[in-house]
Amino acid sequence: MTLEKQDAELFYQLWFPLLDFVNQKYRVCPGVGTIDRSRGIDAAEAKKIADYLWSHTEVLQEYIAYAKLPEEQAQIVAGWAQCKPGKYIVERHLKKGTVFISEDDQTVYMVKGLFSTWEEMMGKGPVLLDAVLIPFKDMIISDGLVRAYPFHFGRGYSEAFKDIYRKAKEDNTIRFSLSGGEPERRPNKEKEIGTVESYVIKVSLGRSCYRYIQIGKQKTLGALSEAILSAFEFDDDHCHAFFMDDRYWSNLGAYYSDDMDEGCRLSYKMPLGRLGLEKGDKFKYLFDFGDEWRFQCRVMQELVGKTKYFRVIKAVGDPPAQYPGWDDEEL
Repeated sequence: MTLEKQDAELFYQLWFPLLDFVNQKYRVCPGVGTIDRSRGIDAAEAKKIADYLWSHTEVLQEYIAYAKLPEEQAQIVAGWAQCKPGKYIVERHLKKGTVFISEDDQTVYMVKGLFSTWEEMMGKGPVLLDAVLIPFKDMIISDGLVRAYPFHFGRGYSEAFKDIYRKAKEDNTIRFSLSGGEPERRPNKEKEIGTVESYVIKVSLGRSCYRYIQIGKQKTLGALSEAILSAFEFDDDHCHAFFMDDRYWSNLGAYYSDDMDEGCRLSYKMPLGRLGLEKGDKFKYLFDFGDEWRFQCRVMQELVGKTKYFRVIKAVGDPPAQYPGWDDEEL
């Protein structure tokens, strides 16, 4: 979810001299001396200079002529004229980048971090940011000068953001670069090789005991719960919950077996196919709120083949006793 190290180094190699040029020529922050990476710069002053630059992008060509940059570097800096300043919702973190949704027009962007991932910097989404997106080679990054708002999104907003992402994914309109005026339409794997109809999900109970379960995307989270309990030889005699943001007891992305509180989302009403699951996605499953059996789930494959019933395609380790210490003869 970040640039390669050499690309991140190249960004800063270009960025600090550019800020210095803008400030020296236009005196945005007169009290700031020479700007370079070794000396650093106050973030507020850097932001002020950068804001001037993004509102006067013609300065980029002035800098390119002044600095006599090599062709590849000149193309990178020239491309920054396509900057996208605005407010964005950080919706989710994926292996290929972090999903940014424009508050203005709901365009969805896939954005990479520089040296640190967006998840490391911002935590789980959704988060509202002021940011400037810029192109870097065939990717999208930010200028590194972002401001997060201390705002908590409720469940309704979170679901709405998920729907925006899912629709963009379905329509192939997620922007992976800022080249051209329209979102880049990437080939849809599902349309090329067939529609994904089922998932293989690895469900782990500790490191040495896990099951690979194939289940159809038309099945609900409730059905997945039944499959997990069957695969681990547990009786289905307690409540359960799924936490799709991979955090136990999180309010975001939680689905429960029973309507514990007014407004709770029910696992038996949510088909897997509506969750936007992708290979590599992780989530938690909790069974029995007293004993708290904690299962880690991860999507291992997206398959074209349909399956009417779930099936365990790999089993490693013996499952623990659900009620250790009970003697059936005494019951």
